[in-house]
Amino acid sequence: MTAIQSMRSIVIAAFFLLAASALAAVETPIGTWRTINDVGQPTGEVEIWEHNGLLYGRIVGIDDPVKRAGVCFKCTDDRKDQPALGLQIMRGMKMDGGRWDGGTILDPETGGIYDASMRL
Repeated sequence: MTAIQSMRSIVIAAFFLLAASALAAVETPIGTWRTINDVGQPTGEVEIWEHNGLLYGRIVGIDDPVKRAGVCFKCTDDRKDQPALGLQIMRGMKMDGGRWDGGTILDPETGGIYDASMRL
């Protein structure tokens, strides 16, 4: 999987998470969400929580047993060599109008860290 495909997977998964939230009439993304890859297959779960007004997210479930046992070899920051399960992949999203912005999201397969924003 290329970096572009991985990022596309993350964006699509985030879209499905936020769309599911909107359909459920939830006004916050805080909670545990199923993740979906770029072909629409479920891949695991991410927990999103709030701390000091910022949103964070970590992997709490991985469907693929090989990936579940893996670590973030390609990460270049404090997450390097950390277990995939429990890995914090979203950091520092703050509410700005009708969306959360200013944070980052990690692609654990490539180690890439990207600016992120999301809205319900």
